[in-house]
Amino acid sequence: MNQNGISQLNWNSLRQKLNWIKWLEKQKKDNPALHDYWAVHSCNGCQQLDDTLCWCNLLKLPATYNQDLTESFGITGMPCGGEKFERLAKLTHDSEILNLKIQK
Repeated sequence: MNQNGISQLNWNSLRQKLNWIKWLEKQKKDNPALHDYWAVHSCNGCQQLDDTLCWCNLLKLPATYNQDLTESFGITGMPCGGEKFERLAKLTHDSEILNLKIQK
């Protein structure tokens, strides 16, 4: 088992969404520090992210699982390595909202 509580053998199961959800919920109760480590992702703002489940809908993997980083070093990473990050198309800045109001 690596320092972050997951052996490489577990990933065969945890790459499946239902198993990931069950494991994450169990860790939230049994080991909050482990849950918090694996539930914090770098995918904020990506339209492929299901934030409540910490899941990448595009690659169908946990949002903290990266094949190279997680399997080799036991650390979190973006499933796509940032290559397929798709920013949400929503207004987030006051000036953009103001510009829309002015144009109407």
